[in-house]
Amino acid sequence: MRGFDALKKRLLEKEFVKNNKANLTLTVGFSFMISAIQITISIIMMEIIDSTTAGNFDNVLKIACTSIALIFAYIIIFNLWSRFKNKFIRNAVSQYKENYFRKLFEQKIWFYDENDTSVTLSGLTNDISKIESNYLENIHQVIRLGMLFILGIVAMVCLNTTMFLVVSVISLIPVFLTLLTGNMIKTGTINVSNENSKFVAGLKDFLNGFSIIKLCFAEKNVKKIFNKSNYNLEHSKEKLNNTIALVESLSTVSGIFVLISVFIIGSLLCMRSVISVGVIIAYVQLLNYILTPIQTIPLMFNEIKAIKSLINKNEDLLIETKENAKNSLCHSCLTKEIVLKNVSCSYGKNNVLSNISYTFKKGKSYAIVGKSGCGKSTLLKLLLGYFDKYQGNVLVDECEITEVAENSLYKLFSVIQQNVMIFNASLKDNITMFKDTEDKFITRAIEMSGLSELVSKVGMEYICGENGNRLSGGEKQRISIARSILNNVSVLLMDEATSSLDNQNAHQIEKTIANLKDITKIAITHRIDETTLKNYDEIIVMKEGKIVEHGSFKELIEFNNEFASLYESISEEELKT
Repeated sequence: MRGFDALKKRLLEKEFVKNNKANLTLTVGFSFMISAIQITISIIMMEIIDSTTAGNFDNVLKIACTSIALIFAYIIIFNLWSRFKNKFIRNAVSQYKENYFRKLFEQKIWFYDENDTSVTLSGLTNDISKIESNYLENIHQVIRLGMLFILGIVAMVCLNTTMFLVVSVISLIPVFLTLLTGNMIKTGTINVSNENSKFVAGLKDFLNGFSIIKLCFAEKNVKKIFNKSNYNLEHSKEKLNNTIALVESLSTVSGIFVLISVFIIGSLLCMRSVISVGVIIAYVQLLNYILTPIQTIPLMFNEIKAIKSLINKNEDLLIETKENAKNSLCHSCLTKEIVLKNVSCSYGKNNVLSNISYTFKKGKSYAIVGKSGCGKSTLLKLLLGYFDKYQGNVLVDECEITEVAENSLYKLFSVIQQNVMIFNASLKDNITMFKDTEDKFITRAIEMSGLSELVSKVGMEYICGENGNRLSGGEKQRISIARSILNNVSVLLMDEATSSLDNQNAHQIEKTIANLKDITKIAITHRIDETTLKNYDEIIVMKEGKIVEHGSFKELIEFNNEFASLYESISEEELKT
C-alpha cells in the first residue's frame, strides 16, 4: 500500500510537466546557450588581457567586436529563456492547482467532517506560492547553474589541469558547509506551513463567530489567542529566515576563501611562467561560475526537498483511503423501497445504531424523532453512504448501498440541512448550482419550492450576498428544495432543516416538502407538534440507537408509550416558556 501511495504521489507531481514539455525543453536549450556564452566571455577576457600584454592591438579589436555580438546574443537568448521559463511555471502552477481542486472534489462527501478547511485553503494559497518560488523557480535555476558548472569545469581543465585540481579540493569546503545545514531549512519550511494552517484556521473561526464573540464580550480573550497564533507564525518565519541567512553567510565566507586561494596559487604559477595573467583572470571569472552553483545548488536542493514535503503533505490529504464502489444502480431513481435489515453501526467503541430494521417505501414521507444523541443523524449519514463498515444490510432497491457508486447515490439522494450553503451569486445560479438548465425546469422548481413570490419581487439576477445574508432563513430553505427538485432526486433527506425558523415559516416549509410528489421524504425534526407531524405518513421514534416505535401521529399518541411521553414533555416545556 505504501508503494502504491508513493507511485500515486509521483504521478501527481507530474502535473507540473503535463502538456508542458515543449516549454521545459526550450528552457533547457536556452539555458545551455546562456551558459556557453558566459563561459565564452571568460575565455575572451583572457584573450584580451594576453593580447594587450603582448601588444597585439589588432587582435584586441577583433575580440571586442566578437564580444559585442555575444552580448547582443546573450540579451536575446536570456529573454527567450525567461519567457519560456515563466510560461512553464504558469502552466505548471495552473495545472497543479486545477488538479488539486479536482482531487478535492473527488473526495467522499464527509471529507470536511474529518479534515480542516484551513489546511486545504493553505494548500491552494500559501503552499502553492512556496511551490512556485522555491520549487519550480529553483528547478530552472539548478538546470542553468548546473550547465554553467559543467561547462566551467571543462574550460578550467582545458586552461590548466594543476589549477583545476587545486580549485576542486578547496571547493569542497562550501559544499560540506551547505550540506551540513540543509535539513534545518526543510524543518523550518514545514514548521512555517503548519503554523500558517493553524493561523488561517483560527482566523476563519474568529470571523465566522464575530457576532457571538461581541455578544459574549470575548474580544480580549480572542485577541490574546490571535496574537499568540500570529506570533508563532511570524516567529517560525523568522527562524527559517535566520537559518537561510546562516547558510548564505557560511557559503559567502567559504567562497571568499576559495577566491583568495585561487589568486595566491595562480600568482605563484604565473611567477614561474606556468600560466599567463589572462589565465588567472579567466580562472577567477570561471571560479564564479563554479562557486555560485556549489554555494546555491545544495541550498536550492534543500528548498526543493522541503517543498516536496509540502507537496506530499497536500497529496496525503487528498489520497482516497476508501475503495470507490465499482457498481452502480441500473436505474437513476428509486423504484421500490429502501430496506434496513438488522443494521448496527459504531463510532469507535460506541455503538450508535443497534439492530435497526425498517422499510422506507417510495413516495412516502417519514419523520424521525427522538432525544439528542439517539442516532437520528447517524441514520441519515448511513443512507448517504458515509459508512462502509456496518453490520446488517442497507438495501436500495435490493442493492447493498456499499455497492452503489457514489455518483449514482447522489443522483438518488439530496439533503436539506439546517444551514443551507448560499453562494454570493445570483438567485438563478444558487438554484441551478451554476449549471446550464432549461427555463421550463427552473420555473417548475421555483413553483414547487414556493419561490415564486421571491422571484417576482427581486428577479432571478438578484445577488444573494455572502452566505445568503440578503435572504431570510425560509428563502434559503426553499432554494435548497428547488436544487433537489432540479436534480430529480428520488429521496429527500432533511436534517433539522426547519429548526432555526419560526413556527410559521417552519410549517410552510414542512407543508411544501410534504406536497412534493413521487419523492420519498425522510426528515429529522425537533418539532414534536401535531401541525408539523401530521404532514408525514409515518413517524419513527428512536432511543439509544434503536427504533422503539413507529406509526402515524394519532397511532403513537394512542400507544401512550415513548412518543407520547416525548410529546408531553415538550408540550410542558412550551407552556413554561
